[in-house]
Amino acid sequence: MFIRNVFLYLFNAYFFYKKFQSSKQKFHVNTLLDLREIIYPWIRKQIHNGETTYFWTSNWSPYGKLSVYLNASVSMRFPVCSTATLAELWDNGGWILPNARSDRQLEVITYLSTRSLNDYKDEIEWWPGNQRQMSYKTGALYDLLRPPAPAVAWHKEVWFSGGIPKHMFLVWLMVRNRCPTRDRILSWGLLTDSRCLLCNAADESIAHCFFDCNFAWEIWKPIATKCNFTSLRQWSVLLAQLKGHPSNRVQKTLLLLCWQATLYTLWTERNNRLHNSRFTSSQGLIAQIKLTVKNRISSLRIERPKFSSALLQLWFTN
Repeated sequence: MFIRNVFLYLFNAYFFYKKFQSSKQKFHVNTLLDLREIIYPWIRKQIHNGETTYFWTSNWSPYGKLSVYLNASVSMRFPVCSTATLAELWDNGGWILPNARSDRQLEVITYLSTRSLNDYKDEIEWWPGNQRQMSYKTGALYDLLRPPAPAVAWHKEVWFSGGIPKHMFLVWLMVRNRCPTRDRILSWGLLTDSRCLLCNAADESIAHCFFDCNFAWEIWKPIATKCNFTSLRQWSVLLAQLKGHPSNRVQKTLLLLCWQATLYTLWTERNNRLHNSRFTSSQGLIAQIKLTVKNRISSLRIERPKFSSALLQLWFTN
């Protein structure tokens, strides 16, 4: 509801074209406003009473923003107030407009003469990518706003239906080598002990932690075996092995749930040792992973009962 109200206020108002100065709203609202030139063509006004449609700045005509179409030098000679709404230019069933002084002004006046106002409220129409949409879809908007990039081979192993969001996000960081492991901290020029917090036997890196580290391997190996997966230890080839593993949808989902839960649990243990001096045994961590996976499978029962039952049956069978 809050987002909807902000959306209606910003994109219905003249202030869509101004920067906010209020410290309460400034950062978040201005971040949205930085995108206004990109999304302007996607937000169109359907004219009815004209009370919330601004002559110069609303996207109500085929010419887009009139303050741009009728460029600044010409606009100065077209005496319409900068904050005028269409309702203010309508009187007794007709338009009150100055005489045209250029071809573009004539085009706008001619177009406006084909339109009339009524008693209904103006409407906002959503046209992302020049296609009208009756609902807002975050994924579709993201695809329009993000820079184009080639698909990565590992995306289905990181982002998958039924996964735990915080696990998937952390694994995404790991795959992109964005976690603050000690090798990265040293590369930034900061002084720190380079040894692995899990085994204290080798330098810490993503590749070492998953699963060259003997402590991490001691945890992952029985979990992988429970999923009927003969895992390699090398991080550089494990993703490809997961991708090529012959299995059906239920088996693959269980394997990815267990793999990501293992990575998340090990990373949490690593941070607990670093920041809280708290150590958990390998058996304790394995129990945590099993409980996490079981709880996730159970949580799917409401929306996907058959899939959840198949996962749970496979989990307890192995």
